Amino acid sequence: MAKIGREHPCCLTLKSMSIMLSKIAKFQSYEDTLAAFEKMENDVFVGKKIGTDEFNILLRPFCTQRQMKEARSVFRKMYSRFSPVKKSMNILLLGFKESGDITAAELFYHEMVARGFRPNVVTYNIRIDAYCKAGCLGDGLRLLEEMEQANFSLTLETITTLIHGAGISRNLIKAQQLFQEIPFRNLHPDTGVYNALMSSLIRCKDLKSAVALMDEMEEIHIDHDYMTYHIMFSGMIKKNGLRGCISPI
Repeated sequence: MAKIGREHPCCLTLKSMSIMLSKIAKFQSYEDTLAAFEKMENDVFVGKKIGTDEFNILLRPFCTQRQMKEARSVFRKMYSRFSPVKKSMNILLLGFKESGDITAAELFYHEMVARGFRPNVVTYNIRIDAYCKAGCLGDGLRLLEEMEQANFSLTLETITTLIHGAGISRNLIKAQQLFQEIPFRNLHPDTGVYNALMSSLIRCKDLKSAVALMDEMEEIHIDHDYMTYHIMFSGMIKKNGLRGCISPI
């Protein structure tokens, strides 16, 4: 990277820093990653002010690798120097969510609020996803109500996450209700939200309705993707074994 900086400085970007730090965080130690970041600051990105964007890049690989002890250590060590923004806090919150520890995620959320960071749609989507994946649909719906009361503009991602969560909780009625409410929220369904409802139907052993949903996608010109077929194949195998994938329904 130092050589590239001398010969092709335009190639030294935040993306290149991210790639390098991600590899080091994955295969080497916490200390090695911090040392690499320091070397980039002093020897590679010479003359460039290292700020919050670079700090976020340092946080992200630890969070991606679910090394939350290390991520929190970096945060506490460099908080005063880099003045984190809301994006920094959401990166950490996402890391806690991906680690599967809802309690830790909620504790960090309250710490985030106590530090003066107001949650945004991304923050709520992360928390909703954490609850839904843990089978706590009621808590996810509670957060949806909070968003509505706070006048947040709901995104299709929010509804898709909740539909998927309803499937995990085997609550097909709620999954279908959320799906039917999409037009009334001024949103337009896409492949992802159809896949979420299809997955919920499969989990509730309603293969016939899942097939009908796939046909509906074709009728309104919403493309199938690899996940659409994966969900259907999985449903067919569960119902009829391997023959279900090659025989007519």
